[in-house]
Amino acid sequence: MRNLLVSPLSESDHDDHRKMAKIPFSDVVVTGTRNNWGRKWRRIDIQVAIWVTTVHLLALCAPFTFSWDAFRLAFIGYLLTGILVLAAQYKERKNVEDLKKQAFYMFIRKTYSWHILGLGALLYAWGGFSYLVWGMGVRTVWVYHLTFLVNSACHIWGYQAWNTGDLSKNNWWVALLTFGEGWHNNHHAFEFSARHGLEWWQIDIAWLELECKQKENVVPSISLYANAHWWFVLVMLDVRLSNEKNKLSRHQQLLLDEEALRETLEEQTRAGKKWEEKIKKEQAEDELFMLKFGVQFDSEYELD
Repeated sequence: MRNLLVSPLSESDHDDHRKMAKIPFSDVVVTGTRNNWGRKWRRIDIQVAIWVTTVHLLALCAPFTFSWDAFRLAFIGYLLTGILVLAAQYKERKNVEDLKKQAFYMFIRKTYSWHILGLGALLYAWGGFSYLVWGMGVRTVWVYHLTFLVNSACHIWGYQAWNTGDLSKNNWWVALLTFGEGWHNNHHAFEFSARHGLEWWQIDIAWLELECKQKENVVPSISLYANAHWWFVLVMLDVRLSNEKNKLSRHQQLLLDEEALRETLEEQTRAGKKWEEKIKKEQAEDELFMLKFGVQFDSEYELD
């Protein structure tokens, strides 16, 4: 397996096309390749490779097992996976530390493989091999490659609204296919934000669904969104202030920037304290739940 190493195309690169190949319809050039076969494979790598190979083999059976019922099943599964999914595996990330204290998500993580096997058995019992191929194979491969598309196409084609120092770009057609994940430059600029479509015209269906759940109290809190929101406000204040730089002296600009920064950080601090209080309350409720029903939980549990 060989991955491309890419970088932005500079003016000096136009004179040397022998060493670097420009990707069509973009300002990105290929500077080399990376061989992933030579590295040491861990057990999780082998497990993932077997699973990915299995679902791709199932997907290859799609032309021979097609039916409109199976197609509708795969399409509905694609919508549910992309919009209404509630939990998934996660690795060691600082922005999901609170999930380690929640019994529901830890249960999902520890029994993740059994849910997949159960879904496969249910699909086969419901509609036979055709449902298994389309409901498990085709749907999973489609969603996988859409996910890969975010981390490939959105680093090649599109535009940058924020100077993030990388190749991340906002791409409207990827956003439509992935329910908002294609606004990738926004995501790189505000990593903790649950909302990727920051402009009114940037369609973000996943965020709209989360917002509805929050209003219905199905999702009582969205982790760290408040902090990202206030950082977004801070950047927007900086943009608005920059538009007035031709009218104000440098000393006045610094005073205004300092005042805006202080007020925004104070508001961010208040929002952060409210969020911490809410998380502590939820953790206390989880601990009470675990004590009441005898659920054992190891607080020192280490993730892969």
